[in-house]
This record gives sequence, C-alpha cells and structure tokens, in this order.
Amino acid sequence: MRERDRLEHRAFIEQERARESEEALASKLSKAEQEFQKNARELAEVTRKNLLSVKDDGIFIDPLTVGKRVTVDEAGSIARKAAEEFVAATPDYYPCATNLNALMKYFEVNEVFVLTPSMISAAYDKLRNAGLITARPAESEPVIEEPVTTIEPESEEIGIDQSTGQPRAYTRWEIDRMSAEEYRRVFRIRGMSLVQIDPRTRKEAM
Repeated sequence: MRERDRLEHRAFIEQERARESEEALASKLSKAEQEFQKNARELAEVTRKNLLSVKDDGIFIDPLTVGKRVTVDEAGSIARKAAEEFVAATPDYYPCATNLNALMKYFEVNEVFVLTPSMISAAYDKLRNAGLITARPAESEPVIEEPVTTIEPESEEIGIDQSTGQPRAYTRWEIDRMSAEEYRRVFRIRGMSLVQIDPRTRKEAM
C-alpha cells in the first residue's frame, strides 16, 4: 500500500471514530435529558401532593401577624377582608370553588389562620406554579351580527307590450325611462283617462 493510501485510510478511520464518539455522546446526553425530565415530573408531583398535605417550611408569614392574638371570629373577619383585597389586586385570579378550596387547604395544613393579602398572594403564586390553581377561562370574542339588508320588491304596473300587443308587467325602472309618448301608448292614456287592462280577458275595461 502506498503512503498516500495509508494516510487516506488512517484519516477515514479517525473520522469514523470521531463520528461514533459524537453519536455515543449525543445518545448519553439524550438519555440524561430524559432522566432529568422524568425526575422533574416526579418531583413536581410530590410537591403538588405535599403542598396540600404537609406543612410547608417555606410558607410566607407576614411579620405583621407574628405574635398577634385574635379570637376565631376576629381571624375569620381578617381573613375575609384580606381575601377581598387580594382578589381586587389580582385580576388573573379566577374565583372558583377549586381555587378557594386549594388556598384554604394550604393555610389549614400549615395551621395559619391570621391572613394578610400578601400572604394569600404568596400562597397563590406557589400553588399556581405547582399546577394546583385553575386558570381563568379565555373569554370568547363577541359575535358581531351582520346587518340584514331587506330588499323591497320592485313595484310593477301592467301595460301593453308594444311589440306583441299583449299585457305585461313593467318595472319602475322601465317606466322611469319611458318618454311621455311611449308612456301614453303603453298604458293607453287618452286625455286624462287611463284605460286599464284586464289580463284575464286581455280586453280593455273602461
């Protein structure tokens, strides 16, 4: 084998090895990505379940509520006012039973009963990121009805067809384009009298 052939063969072998190495690396990266996504899904599912069943060490507590002593009735009144302020300040919040129950369950599990708008907002963001909040349905676009144009039937008058001598209907468009003489002939006007045509007998009726 000539030196040139040996060099070309060596280059080919090196290229094949490099390609195989790249394919092996790509396969490992793909498997690692799949494993990562699987673990992320499992972690998200565990987080979803724990948020409404296990105390959250990362729950936000408003410093204004720390050490505050209130009765059960006072706590309920404070929570209702905080909820009203939260809803007013959060236009993307969808007020439905599912969302209300999720928020109430979250605070109940964490044994937190004195609430502020900022605490509800933090809990809302956490539950929404975990997929536990129902999004507001998209509003359907209003249907714009097209105006209905009513076409009035064109008025007609019975006259004598000058080419056949038989009665026929003349439209307003045809009448408007007649000369005075043609009009008198078609509708047989004699002086101030109008001779009417009876289409059933095709005879003049005076």
